[in-house]
Amino acid sequence: MITPSKTLHSFLVNNKFRKSDEVRRLKSAIAGLTKEPFWDFDSKQSAESTYSFDGVDIPLCQDRCRLN
Repeated sequence: MITPSKTLHSFLVNNKFRKSDEVRRLKSAIAGLTKEPFWDFDSKQSAESTYSFDGVDIPLCQDRCRLN
């Protein structure tokens, strides 16, 4: 159980549990969820591409469109 004195971090680094398969899979899943999406660093579209919807130009979302 996670409490103010027993955190998720303390569980993940506890020598008793940290080498168990379940905890290793959990750590791997957490690592995968915290990485940037591939489209942020390996875009497959040209910066010159244009898109429109109902005749209105839709700007490409570069760094200015990231959610904080």
